[in-house]
Amino acid sequence: EMTYSFARDPDLTLYFEVDAEISLSRIMKGRPNLKFYESGMDMGWTDDPVESYKKLQGRMREIYGEIAESGRMVRIDSNRGIAEIQKNVRRIISDSIDLSNVTLIEADDRRAEIHHYDDSTRMRYISPEGYTVLRHGVDED
Repeated sequence: EMTYSFARDPDLTLYFEVDAEISLSRIMKGRPNLKFYESGMDMGWTDDPVESYKKLQGRMREIYGEIAESGRMVRIDSNRGIAEIQKNVRRIISDSIDLSNVTLIEADDRRAEIHHYDDSTRMRYISPEGYTVLRHGVDED
């Protein structure tokens, strides 16, 4: 807890909770094998990457579940489809964070080509169309 005591608390932290079997099937659709650390093989629990992955996911689910129960994270049921998850995330964000001070700079605006900023009040997002910059004001704490 003290390691990041200097840092500001996040406005919102999301925990995308998904069953190990579902996350495993999603990973395996994209590639044939689990990666060493992703599967938890470094923990030495078993020689089977799939079994190790399930153990690791179970342990992480316990830890993150406790944090979510404490109110420090919002739990999102990620066993559902992408469209449902995205709809839920958008609702949670709009209910939790005031985005009224955020303005979008269009990708074709010359300011969107700026790569370096002189302050921390701007964020850059790279889209397929080019640079899109979200700009917001300084916090008034």
